[in-house]
Amino acid sequence: DDRPVESNRERKSIGKERTLVYNILKKDLDPYFKELSSIVAEELKKKDIRAKTIMIKIKYSDFSEFTRRITNVFFIQSKEEIMDLVRVIISKNNNQIEEKEIRLIGIYLYNLEKNEKFKQLSFFDWILNGLSLGFCKCKYNLRQINENHGVSPRESIPNSV
Repeated sequence: DDRPVESNRERKSIGKERTLVYNILKKDLDPYFKELSSIVAEELKKKDIRAKTIMIKIKYSDFSEFTRRITNVFFIQSKEEIMDLVRVIISKNNNQIEEKEIRLIGIYLYNLEKNEKFKQLSFFDWILNGLSLGFCKCKYNLRQINENHGVSPRESIPNSV
């Protein structure tokens, strides 16, 4: 087949992993993840994209692996935001990260989107995002509006909110 290779595929993830020169322990992970966060954030910036889902990978000296991911409510792009989520994953799963020598770590970002300087949110996007941050008063006010105008709250507000 002599056709040229087409490489205009939409990118699904960005990631970086590092095999360490020396094995480390769980307590020593932070500076290594900081370095990877900077590298991945620079790649996002260069490609002008942002992400919602982050996954970390830890490979032990016996080649067993630990991976966990988390999806954020809002898009992330900076090394600080990436590192904050890495720390959340580690703290939520601290008991499952084993106390044995680590030989490789990785950070991967998914749910990528082209960066937009301005994005118009609908009223309901604002309500849903506000609720996810704990602004329950919005939910209460929306229910009051619906009740006053004859619409059942169950019909207008999804159960997941």
